[in-house]
Amino acid sequence: MCSLVGAGAKSLAEAVMKACEQPSHFKFLYPLDRSIEEKIETIAKEIYHAGGVEFLPEAKEKLERYKSQGVWLECLRRCQDCPSLHASTLNP
Repeated sequence: MCSLVGAGAKSLAEAVMKACEQPSHFKFLYPLDRSIEEKIETIAKEIYHAGGVEFLPEAKEKLERYKSQGVWLECLRRCQDCPSLHASTLNP
């Protein structure tokens, strides 16, 4: 059984290496030098089709704390329980 798993892993690794040799047209959604607020707004508009973003005072405080600590929020999680992310509340 181990030899079968090893063969599968080798085959997968070879396929990944081959895929990495192909040209890539990857580009970031936003310039990396943008502020956290601008990045969040871009994600909201481009991915979730939001008309805009409003930061509540507590969110602004947290963002300022992240900035002062040198922590950059680069990943947004979509919370299924958040009413603002339900399809019925998104702009078409």
